[in-house]
Amino acid sequence: MEAPSAFGPDEPGGLGTWICRGTFVAPFADIMAGTAPIAMVTTQVFKFDDGRVLITEGEEGAAVVARVVTGGTVHGAVVVGSGTQTIIGINETGVENLRFDLDLVTRSL
Repeated sequence: MEAPSAFGPDEPGGLGTWICRGTFVAPFADIMAGTAPIAMVTTQVFKFDDGRVLITEGEEGAAVVARVVTGGTVHGAVVVGSGTQTIIGINETGVENLRFDLDLVTRSL
């Protein structure tokens, strides 16, 4: 496992609020042993300081997983799409730092 990065939730440079909720879909012992390829299924909400919102759904546990953008708003338009979530390191709190590569489609309301 990589050494923790300096980027943590209390560091300057944040863009908004991230909310994650989910359900474990593998036994905890398998998750801790690293034998569960998929540990949970989550919904993640990104509330940006400028008013934009993105909501994604997908699996968690592998280094790269697919995400579906199930909704959101950007400047008065509805957003949907898909993409990937990649683990890029571990922060000082022991939680993963993630990169999201999303292809978004917007539609006017």
